[in-house]
Amino acid sequence: MHIEPLTTLKWAFQLHYYLCFRTHRLRPIFSNSDRVDLLSGAVSEICQRHNFHLLETKVFRDHLRLLVSLRPTDTISKVIQTIKANSARATVSELGLEAPIWGRGYLARSIGRIRIGAVNDTSMIRRNITGMRNAR
Repeated sequence: MHIEPLTTLKWAFQLHYYLCFRTHRLRPIFSNSDRVDLLSGAVSEICQRHNFHLLETKVFRDHLRLLVSLRPTDTISKVIQTIKANSARATVSELGLEAPIWGRGYLARSIGRIRIGAVNDTSMIRRNITGMRNAR
């Protein structure tokens, strides 16, 4: 998968994460297109409200896959907790389902590339800052 650089973000970092979590007891809750559309819309709205940049969403019968870009201050566990809790609240009330919707746990992987030059520049900056501290 090729990801274009983002130009509309308000922060300097582009941290992309692949997130996946399953339904409770692998129930096929999202087996029809109306439910898929409802969940996709809810996740999109949740990400927009919490400033998570949602790049891609794929809803399966028994699990959800997301590709998101996060700020360095966002923790994966908090992002997952926010998405799972708010999407469960939306789907339970809208579809009349019985809670819990989501199972325990999740899969989170960072994706993307970094240039060696950027790593070298960072280590050089770090050395300079350390040298400045030692000079005082």
